Amino acid sequence: MREWQFGNRYEGFVKLDQLAAFFGTRRKTGDGADFHKKFFGTPEEREEALAYCRNDVLMTAEVAVKMRLIVNPAKQVATQPEPQAAPPQPEPPKQAAHHVDEPQPVHNATPTVAQQDDIY
Repeated sequence: MREWQFGNRYEGFVKLDQLAAFFGTRRKTGDGADFHKKFFGTPEEREEALAYCRNDVLMTAEVAVKMRLIVNPAKQVATQPEPQAAPPQPEPPKQAAHHVDEPQPVHNATPTVAQQDDIY
């Protein structure tokens, strides 16, 4: 990020508005210092605060596109291939239905006395 400090070695980072000016994108629409007051103020003030946030997000995205960090979302949507339908999943094997009066099979269990009589 040294390249984007614009010679300012004291603050360490360039301000978003400076990058926006450099790249010719949208600029800041206000000052975020009183954001919390507007956000928790009247409905009109809250809308101003939200508009300020929306502008910051759009400005960040536009700068990121200019820096080639991301692809322009509007162009990306137009160039993406159509999503493919998922292949059909095989149906699970059907198990025989058990009646309520029938005993359920117990696997890996020791046979009961009645079952042993059937075996011998």
